[in-house]
Amino acid sequence: MNYPYECIEQTLNRFVSTGILTSLFKKFPAIEKVSKDLSIRQTQFERFDGVDANRKMALEETPWLNQAKGGREPSDVLINVLDSKIAAQDRSESISKLEKAQTSLGGFPWFSGGPPSPTMTLYRCLRFSKALEFGVDVPKAIVQKAWSYLHRHYLDDGVRQCLKGDSCWQFLTFLNYVLSNYPDQDWGQKIFTENERKAMLDLSFEHWREHSPYLKGYLALTLQRARRQKDALLVWQSVMDSAKYSEEEGTHWAREDRSWLWYNDTIETHAFALRTLMELGIDKIKQEGLVQWLFLNKS
Repeated sequence: MNYPYECIEQTLNRFVSTGILTSLFKKFPAIEKVSKDLSIRQTQFERFDGVDANRKMALEETPWLNQAKGGREPSDVLINVLDSKIAAQDRSESISKLEKAQTSLGGFPWFSGGPPSPTMTLYRCLRFSKALEFGVDVPKAIVQKAWSYLHRHYLDDGVRQCLKGDSCWQFLTFLNYVLSNYPDQDWGQKIFTENERKAMLDLSFEHWREHSPYLKGYLALTLQRARRQKDALLVWQSVMDSAKYSEEEGTHWAREDRSWLWYNDTIETHAFALRTLMELGIDKIKQEGLVQWLFLNKS
């Protein structure tokens, strides 16, 4: 919420997070009421001695003095999104900035006023699909224009060269997965023809062994949604075959090489593995093990 740069990426993340929160308030008025009560607090966390002044004596003898005072962040730095009016206002401002940043071609730049970027535009489409999943109102016209731009990139700027040169299949896997995320064809899926999507999926599947575990999850879900369940299970089972399990740690994998890369990130890969298992409807025990591991390793 307080990222210091007005880049399009962070503006969208602000929209998605406040959008999910406001949709939650709208669906569950009781949660909005509880959050409204919490929003009155002036500190980031509840003060340890706030409910009982006698706790002050015990507080002085603990090593957690600063935390017990409500956190170290000054109150003017915090955004009180537990107040539904503030969350709704921030969501509205964020989507307005995104609409203004979208270029006439439909693409999104890294920063407002810059040239459109296929990578950033595809990331926008991914995050918008995530917002839709949580019931957030997303302007359909923005998404449709973005997919039109990405289709022109597909036609003109090299994606077809990936197919001809048998390369760049990671990008095609990601593109096809994001397309499959939307609830119906009206959001932009029909901009890509069935033959175009099949050609991309076939190339991705041809190289499935070379995908990282995270990208295999993308590919497996895209195959599943394309009604190629046998291929989806083949891809995903190769990931699960290398999983470890113990009662103490749950279901987990060894840390990936260069785990700072987004497609190798350890926490995110484990979380997406859980999502993939749930959608494929397999390995209930390993699903529970992944939940356990994520709880133990949350940061």
